[in-house]
Amino acid sequence: MAETAPAEAVVRNQDADPAKLLEGIFLKQKEDTFTVERARIVDACRRLHEGGFEHLTLITAIDWKRSWEIVYHITKYGRKGVVTLRVTLPRQDPTIPSIVSVWPGAGWHERETYDLMGIRFAGNPDLRRILLPDDFEGHPLRKEVKYGNTS
Repeated sequence: MAETAPAEAVVRNQDADPAKLLEGIFLKQKEDTFTVERARIVDACRRLHEGGFEHLTLITAIDWKRSWEIVYHITKYGRKGVVTLRVTLPRQDPTIPSIVSVWPGAGWHERETYDLMGIRFAGNPDLRRILLPDDFEGHPLRKEVKYGNTS
């Protein structure tokens, strides 16, 4: 007798709808862009990955001066378009869970975002500078950083 999959299992499907995969996780949606709470980012990424979205294309950060926004682009081979996950972080706590448990290659994206913007990825096993020298002070893409003659 064949075992049946648990009801919560996500079946890999070429036509998998990101909104259905992320049901109950995202706060709002605009087309294939979903706003997710920071505590749910690993769950959201895991659901997408299990639903066939196998490629993490990019992780980046936006400095809005009053808050941070982390942006993830995730693609599925054979499907047009990119699923975008957005997470807002408070200015005073730029920390988000790492997604290396879902996509091991995310470690490189997280290191770059840490190096240039100072976002900490909790659980990343190798969170250190990747582009700048180890003794570089600060994070050069933050809006408060000033370089050169500012007069």
